[in-house]
Amino acid sequence: MLRLTKTYLLTLFCFVSITVSAQLPQSDGEQQRYSVQIEMPRGYISGISVMQREGELVKGVVVNEFGVTAFAFTYNVVTGKVRLDNVIAMLDKWYIRRVLRKDMGQVMLCLQRGDTVYENTRRKIKYQFVSQKFGGFD
Repeated sequence: MLRLTKTYLLTLFCFVSITVSAQLPQSDGEQQRYSVQIEMPRGYISGISVMQREGELVKGVVVNEFGVTAFAFTYNVVTGKVRLDNVIAMLDKWYIRRVLRKDMGQVMLCLQRGDTVYENTRRKIKYQFVSQKFGGFD
């Protein structure tokens, strides 16, 4: 019985530590880095995302493996709204921007809950943000 309780607590601790690491930055100036994969029916975008908390805003950018900025965004934690700032030319269409803006709002809500994956079943788009340790530069 004691061994089962210890195993259960260890499993629960591991699960909680995984979900806590996938959250949005909580305090001003805090940065969080994620490995990102966005899968669409006709292709995918993979790379990294860096997010930084500034008051009630979380500012972020998604950069592919070649260092090209796919898009930059600002998420308001209070209102739950996302503003897309710098979008790469192939994604810079009004209908793509609308889907991307709404989906990024849902991704941010998932990250606040500790989830790492959001799937837009209607458009068949899967967003995966896996937290990485961010050492920063000295």
